[in-house]
Amino acid sequence: MLCLIHNIATAYDNSRNTSSFGTVSSSTIDAAWRAHLELQQSKFRDSDTMRLKIHAIDVGRQDQVARQFTKSAIDGIAGVRSFKGETVLCLGARLGGEVRAFKSLGALAIGVDLEPGQDNMDVVVGDFENLAFPEATFTFAYSNALDHLHDLKKLSAELCRVVKPYGFFFAALFSGKGDRWNGRQGVSADSYDQLIKAMSPMFVLATTTHIKESLPVRRLAKLINSGSQHRNFIPWQQDITTLYFKRIGKPNCDE
Repeated sequence: MLCLIHNIATAYDNSRNTSSFGTVSSSTIDAAWRAHLELQQSKFRDSDTMRLKIHAIDVGRQDQVARQFTKSAIDGIAGVRSFKGETVLCLGARLGGEVRAFKSLGALAIGVDLEPGQDNMDVVVGDFENLAFPEATFTFAYSNALDHLHDLKKLSAELCRVVKPYGFFFAALFSGKGDRWNGRQGVSADSYDQLIKAMSPMFVLATTTHIKESLPVRRLAKLINSGSQHRNFIPWQQDITTLYFKRIGKPNCDE
């Protein structure tokens, strides 16, 4: 396991140094992408209240994802029966709640986010539409941040590249109206036909699952910082649709 961790860390560093990952803020990037980048990075720096809310959601997300995929493995959904010893990439992972969830299931997991905060041991700075990992690094990929998506085609291409043949991408989508943080091509549980189309033909939709539950944002915020104001932190009534996309066996994404 330690050897595997070292190999992924080395591959990440090498890819970051040789790819366009390090130039995400260069003058060559189009104005729309620059605006998207600045918007997503500003969320964590918005205010102390916003940071507390993000922290509370992160704690709740860790619990939700761990429960969801523990049950998924027990039920053998889409043939996935264990995460133990498998590599998992979490896209748009922010503070890393979902990363820690998969680690609790025995996986070797890492996250990428445009703004993971300081001293984050679970998430590295990165763009999930331009990943700094080599080909076929991960057995599984997961994201609950596709409402922030800027370019569906780039996401699909990168997932095809870094997910191993016969691996899976779990796309957790939320119902309801978007907000000012939504990306240009953001995807929700209310409309995901374009996601299925973009993932084809290298990924096929194996199955979908649905969860309805409340994330107690206010209670979690109080546990994190009892002295802060939480009046505007209402419980998040979540309606989550998770799409299980299976990577086909062809190693070459250009075929």
